[in-house]
Amino acid sequence: RELMVKLAAGDPDNAATRRGLSFSHYRVATAFLLAGDPVEAQKDYQTCLELRNDIAALDPRNAHKQIDLMIALARCGEHAEAAQVASKLGSRASDDPSVLFQIACGYALCVPAVASGKAKTDLSLEDRATQQRYAAAAIEAIRQAVAVGYKDFVALEHDPDLLPVRGQAEFQAIVAELRRRQ
Repeated sequence: RELMVKLAAGDPDNAATRRGLSFSHYRVATAFLLAGDPVEAQKDYQTCLELRNDIAALDPRNAHKQIDLMIALARCGEHAEAAQVASKLGSRASDDPSVLFQIACGYALCVPAVASGKAKTDLSLEDRATQQRYAAAAIEAIRQAVAVGYKDFVALEHDPDLLPVRGQAEFQAIVAELRRRQ
């Protein structure tokens, strides 16, 4: 991350460097989160989101920049906005397995985002229903990705963005089927 900060500071108008900086913040944040430090994770996720908002605004039709934004929105608790981006992406790229995989990641991250800032006991029935809709949308996106050629069961098993749905029976059945085909 430090190297990317220096590179971005040296050429602040370079979109590729700024995107690289956003990825470095995202990866550091995810490492903090997996290490059990959600406070530090949130700082880097927020910086990542700020960068990705700017980058996506420059090229709103670019699917990859919208994917980056969707993931950061969800990680920052902005699940409604992330789901809206996912829906738009799905309507434009229903036959691209890699985009469908990323849409699944976005919806999966929306599941815990619904609870962002709330105690588990404070989730309403509506919140829980929203989480279930997001989980179902994530699994459906994975199912669609597989239907159009997605085969990377290792990514399904290990991508941290899918952690919120990884324990679901439908998810596990999809992964088992992919493993069986290989």
